[in-house]
Amino acid sequence: MVDRGQTMVKSMDNHCQPCLDLGQPWLSMPYPWLTMVNHGHVSQGHDDDVRNFSESLTSEEVNFLKIYRLCQKHAADAVRLIFDKHVPTSTITAHLGTFRSLKWNKNEQNLLFLVSGGSANSTEFDFSLLYKLIRNTFNHKIPRPTREWGPKPLSGDELVSDDIERIRYHRNSIAHNTELKINDKKFEDQWKDLSQVYKHIDN
Repeated sequence: MVDRGQTMVKSMDNHCQPCLDLGQPWLSMPYPWLTMVNHGHVSQGHDDDVRNFSESLTSEEVNFLKIYRLCQKHAADAVRLIFDKHVPTSTITAHLGTFRSLKWNKNEQNLLFLVSGGSANSTEFDFSLLYKLIRNTFNHKIPRPTREWGPKPLSGDELVSDDIERIRYHRNSIAHNTELKINDKKFEDQWKDLSQVYKHIDN
């Protein structure tokens, strides 16, 4: 892992202890991205307002918030580690310049090419932009997903690009969940899948 990634992981690990323990061995792993949900509550640090709010929810609603947090808050951090490993700050301007002719919206252009007083910075990129960059500009840097970009990977697909697609799949499932609920079985499956993805990327 790149040095900045090690620093980020160490910082998050120190901030988020202790680990959650929901009665499942794989939920108790000392993995920093997963400790952000603490003891059954969706929390940032020890925010009493968030804790009180979570106590008024059903278990299925809490399940949804836990997966939402893993997808929305930490997906970009995970994929950024992959981007930074292959496109460090020292080469980002040259790398992006090669793909300037690709179709970018105005906001993307501002982030990638119209940076005032310096080069683009991946810390400003959200998951969607990082996914787009990796999918369209990493042709010779990482292998394409086992089933190509777009389809959901199967359990035996273990390329780093497969992990990126898994994250995208879970983000989309949350975005289209109009009930804002996830039953316990589906929650356990999604949590386990995401935890394995993040751990794989971190290693």
